[in-house]
Amino acid sequence: MQVEDLFLAPEDLYRLGNSTSPRLTNIRRPKDVDTIDVNGIAVVVANGKGISLSTKQRLDSAPMSGWVWKIPKGVQVPSGLRLLNDRPGHYSLCPVSNMPLDEFKGLLSKMAMKCQKVFKKQVV
Repeated sequence: MQVEDLFLAPEDLYRLGNSTSPRLTNIRRPKDVDTIDVNGIAVVVANGKGISLSTKQRLDSAPMSGWVWKIPKGVQVPSGLRLLNDRPGHYSLCPVSNMPLDEFKGLLSKMAMKCQKVFKKQVV
């Protein structure tokens, strides 16, 4: 599979969050992103790691529960971020270049404003 950089959502993408937020800014270091310290500032490394998003098929097959949030097909990713289709059914929302962690969180907040809460998923 060839890895693609995308700046528009190529299909509906999904994220499990809570009842009030898709939790895009809930960044787990180092699982979601790698950071380095630059003069006392945490900087996210642009190495292809990022916040996980799923296709509907992957979401349906995952044994997870919670509120499902959708990023509709065609939504533009904020400048400074990219979507990386890194494996079947999975995308990562990544920084285009190294940036302060606070800047990354701000861009993720902009993306979160484009999310739509769709339903509550239960593990059966």
